[in-house]
Amino acid sequence: MKTLIYSPMNWFIRHPSLAFLIALLFVTAFLHLRMRRTRTIAALVGPAAAACIWCAYAVYEWIMPPDMNIRIDLFLIAPLLWLA
Repeated sequence: MKTLIYSPMNWFIRHPSLAFLIALLFVTAFLHLRMRRTRTIAALVGPAAAACIWCAYAVYEWIMPPDMNIRIDLFLIAPLLWLA
């Protein structure tokens, strides 16, 4: 079970720019909903929050030193990203 949750994160650890692509997808979803003139705030908050979370994670991975081999922080970050 642990491998299923944390293995996909290896892509983003090796290539932090991929997390920016995920954030870009959420920004695109937000802009699409915005252009459709979605009236409910709740429909707009979801994609906007997910884009912010993924963008913050991408910046965090970008500044992380490459020789970090013990990643305890992923126990907290990975489930949050999966929920986003």
